[in-house]
Amino acid sequence: MGLFKKKPVYTPPVRNDRPVQLRYNVEKDTYREEATIIVDNKLQNKNGVPTEWLTFPKYFDYREEAAIPVNTPFGHYFKELYHEGKCRVTKIYCGKYGTSDLEYCHGYVKGFVLPETVVEVGGFGQTHVPIIVPDGLRKVIGKGLYDYNGYLPGLNRIANYYEGAWYFGNEKNPYHVLICADHEAEKCIIHPNTVIIQEDAFSRRYGNNQYRNFLISSLVIPASVKYIGRQDWCNYITDIQFEEPKGWYSILFSGYSIDGKIYGDATEVYQFCGGLKKK
Repeated sequence: MGLFKKKPVYTPPVRNDRPVQLRYNVEKDTYREEATIIVDNKLQNKNGVPTEWLTFPKYFDYREEAAIPVNTPFGHYFKELYHEGKCRVTKIYCGKYGTSDLEYCHGYVKGFVLPETVVEVGGFGQTHVPIIVPDGLRKVIGKGLYDYNGYLPGLNRIANYYEGAWYFGNEKNPYHVLICADHEAEKCIIHPNTVIIQEDAFSRRYGNNQYRNFLISSLVIPASVKYIGRQDWCNYITDIQFEEPKGWYSILFSGYSIDGKIYGDATEVYQFCGGLKKK
């Protein structure tokens, strides 16, 4: 009986010495010299060492190969040519075009730093960690930076608060993106440096058809705001004024198509089901 010993079962360590990783692919547009980073929707090696601030490259180096025919008195052959190039990273999505959210990252990653070249982002709504955004950011796809799940205290840990709402920003402008309004506040004063109001930042519904009971009834949109994501604030906010009402146009629900109509008075279209963008 001693010849037949039971094979030991391997028990993985609770922690290992490899850091938590974030994987992504790069899609390059060599014609525009721009690149899009597509992030994997899950962290790798979650039993590894927690990572500090995760960053992304500003530029993506590429090498294109081409073959040209070369004619000689003895016939022709193909000569390989190589073109070295560099694309500026202008968009970062989790999943294709921000269609999926990066999973819960608190405890594994301290936060994310988006490079200064990025102008559009989406798909980080479920990370629940701080995100430092660049001054050049002009559009957030959907609830791309934060997705409210009914737990407000967690926002105080990751975002900047000002007069009835939470923001993501940077050292120069901590109020660049309004990500979520405080439904317990009696009023909300949008910071005069705000550039983006994220989709559903003022929406009542969240989760499985649960609702926030907003006390806010009026808003003033500062002239600094250039993009407003889709909202359902018309259900309870009855007075919305724009400091600079001219030049807004609507964006369809998908976030990728523009209907081309120029609105003369933004106060007439704040209830539009899609987003709004300032020219």
